[in-house]
Amino acid sequence: MPVISVKTAFKTAVRLAGLGSGISPHTLRHTAATWLMQRGADPWQVAGYLGMSLDVLLNTYGHHHPIISQMRSTRFPNVRRSWKGARVRLSSALSLRQANE
Repeated sequence: MPVISVKTAFKTAVRLAGLGSGISPHTLRHTAATWLMQRGADPWQVAGYLGMSLDVLLNTYGHHHPIISQMRSTRFPNVRRSWKGARVRLSSALSLRQANE
């Protein structure tokens, strides 16, 4: 049967998967961004894939990237959980990693 309405099709898929209420395509976008950053994906590619700016990606999801997590746990264990400036920290860390390879 062809999909006539994406909204109806999505609601049907959520119901059949037993995901409960409150799940939207936006929820999936957040999940994708989080998982991609957790896997250490290239932030430029992730931002392009999700259609958001690099600043928005890094300020919202940058703390999920393994480089930021590693920096926070090894170099800055007492840093307050503030992710403003995640772009600068992640860009610097990526540059250092590339220089060491």
